[in-house]
Amino acid sequence: MILNRESMSSWCHDKHSIRSIGRVRNDRGYKRHNVRILASLYLISSYVVQCDGYVIPPSEFLNRGNARVGLISSRYKGVISHSSRYYPVIRSSPYYQSAVRPQLPTLQAKKSNNNDDDDSSKNPFESLKFKIQSTLEKIPENPAVIKIVTTFSNILPMLKVTLVSFSLGIIVTLSTIFIPLLSAHDKLEQPVTLFETILADLDRGYVEEVNTKKLFETGVSAMLRSLDPYTEYYEVGGDVTETISGKYAGIGLVISGETRDALDKREKEVSNSVVDDGDDDDVTIRNLDDEPGVIVRKPNKGIRVVNAFEGYAYEYGMRVGDKLLTVDSKPINGKSVEEVRNMLRGEPGTDVTIRFLRDGVNGEQEVTIPRRVVKIRDVKCASLVNDDVGYVQLMGFSQDAGIETRQAIYALQDAVVEKTGGEMKGLILDLRNNPGGLLTSAVDISSLFVPTNSDIVSARGRGFPGILYRSRATPILSPNTKLIVLTNSNTASAAEIVSGAVQDSDAGVIIGAGRTFGKGLVQNVEELPFDTALKFTVAKYYTPSGRCIQSTNYKEGGGLKETDGKYIAEKVKVQQTFYTQNGREVKDGGGIEADFIVDAEKASALEVTLLRAGVFSDFAAEWSKNNVLTDQFSVSESTYKDFVNFAMQKQKNKDIQLEAIYTPSLDRLSKILTESGYKRTEKELKTIQTSIMKEIENDFYKYRKDIKEDISQNILARYLPDSMLIERGVKSDPQVQAAIKLIRSDGKYDKLLARDTEAAKAKLRRGDDLGTSTLNTARGGAPEKGDIKLKLNW
Repeated sequence: MILNRESMSSWCHDKHSIRSIGRVRNDRGYKRHNVRILASLYLISSYVVQCDGYVIPPSEFLNRGNARVGLISSRYKGVISHSSRYYPVIRSSPYYQSAVRPQLPTLQAKKSNNNDDDDSSKNPFESLKFKIQSTLEKIPENPAVIKIVTTFSNILPMLKVTLVSFSLGIIVTLSTIFIPLLSAHDKLEQPVTLFETILADLDRGYVEEVNTKKLFETGVSAMLRSLDPYTEYYEVGGDVTETISGKYAGIGLVISGETRDALDKREKEVSNSVVDDGDDDDVTIRNLDDEPGVIVRKPNKGIRVVNAFEGYAYEYGMRVGDKLLTVDSKPINGKSVEEVRNMLRGEPGTDVTIRFLRDGVNGEQEVTIPRRVVKIRDVKCASLVNDDVGYVQLMGFSQDAGIETRQAIYALQDAVVEKTGGEMKGLILDLRNNPGGLLTSAVDISSLFVPTNSDIVSARGRGFPGILYRSRATPILSPNTKLIVLTNSNTASAAEIVSGAVQDSDAGVIIGAGRTFGKGLVQNVEELPFDTALKFTVAKYYTPSGRCIQSTNYKEGGGLKETDGKYIAEKVKVQQTFYTQNGREVKDGGGIEADFIVDAEKASALEVTLLRAGVFSDFAAEWSKNNVLTDQFSVSESTYKDFVNFAMQKQKNKDIQLEAIYTPSLDRLSKILTESGYKRTEKELKTIQTSIMKEIENDFYKYRKDIKEDISQNILARYLPDSMLIERGVKSDPQVQAAIKLIRSDGKYDKLLARDTEAAKAKLRRGDDLGTSTLNTARGGAPEKGDIKLKLNW
């Protein structure tokens, strides 16, 4: 394209008039230079270019073809880059700046005689760019200033896109945050307003003065009870922290007595309770009047010791059965068990003086015990049941449960080396009657047994992020040490996580009478104002194979009807098949099913009644008054006859009712017979009651062995610490003995774990970890291609 005075006055170009920054190629190798470019783009038939002054001679331009090369001026080292429609006129180069610039006027675009609007007025970015270039023309030549202005001019188009994108991002983000909040606010506005209005109306106008705090707590409790038995609202206190940490400041006593409610209602109700002086994990308040089969005499026993922790109160001489009289010279007669507990607790380092009576010892006794932080041990017993078989009883999952278990196993391994010079052949982990505890402690203990990189447990919920816990530790047991885990129907929560991880990784055999409890719900504790908190269910646990631990599905109840107030509980019925690491089939349906079934000893109805009524502990107190414990102690036949006479005398005095376990059913039947007018049958029912009593008397001899063991344990509890009592009981435990036999067997243990298969043997020969693969935790069955898997590492 050649430009001269005539062609420039008649040539039509782009509609836009801009000055831009670009790069110039010269005709001596096309070296790139940053230059100032003045350009005018004109749309055909829209604008006319007029130039008064210097005109570039036509001979100075050479057409180099495509739009990228454009026209090269050999003299002025300038470029006019062109395309099919756009032709910028460019001035540049040092020669131009020093010699040509005074002669060359600025090109201006004048609007043609049409009615088109100038788009520069509509585009603020283009207008700003034009002003920058105009200003640039007026200032002296300064390379630094030119570079800054050039850079800013270049980024203006980018700012336009960035500003639009940023604005859209802000709108989307705010919508994502506030739209759900507004929706939730609309859903909650009506019930919250109604609840507040109802509470205010009752406070203002009810016929009698009401306690609004109690009304509020009643309403909230009823609301939460409609969801499940674990969701609750409560006031935050030290007990919550003690439950988690397993620690409190006290002296290490577990005491029994009457609750405040029982004292307030002594004439109507009688209640026995058991609490310790500071920890809720060992605090169980049992109202025996609510349990069929027991009639308890009106208690007049005061506050008695039911356990003294080793290393604490036990070391200072307190024993089971001691009756407390004063605490720091303050009489405790008429005080509730909770009030006495608070008197025993205090700041670590302070002393408490206790006066007490002991059966078989004349006069009052006194002891001063320093208060300190009491650690309630989760490992109640760690001992060798044989020279090379260890036993660990784990009763909880507080913060230090993992450390205690690890230390106990190390101690047992050292004991075996000292005794036999070899390694431990087997370990029995007793999780029976373990109610659970912290999830992190369950993961810590599981990692002691499962292979490295094995999945331990996962959790999922509606508003809960899916998480997966995986072991990164090396197992503490040798591959030659056989692991047995004992469970029962009271093995729950965190204890089931350990059992499930061991079973699904084929790291050990589960021995029990059936399934575990099936408590696989995750609760979150949300702190609320005014020192209160809300504990509510947020997720469910799943074993590594994908099985759901929860045995009962809870559906929301509630409503205006009185019968609709409680949650709806449905047992899980449909069982799905899942697979362990070795390919063994396992079923879900709630809880962990034992690999090896061994029935536990079942207590007879008579034994249960005697235990509930406290007959064994009462007899132990009487025995201690008249006998001395020897190394060869055992319950003789004469001692047993004394016990039978003792129990029958209580029955005669109506302190207990041995047949009471059958009484509720017989009373209902008697009422129905009376209403139906069946007098003859009603008389025969009385004959049945007499016959039942004779059968019970015969049970004293039918279940003599079990009752003797109970008598022995209650007598020894007054002289020996818990750990020794547990060791003694383990020796006659049928499930423990079955575990020892399984450890000693050749091949049966491996067969139960499917380790006798060729595939499993090959895996062991290769040294592969049994738990390195990530199982599908989203649904049942073995992993398949395309399944969604959790891959979070914890």
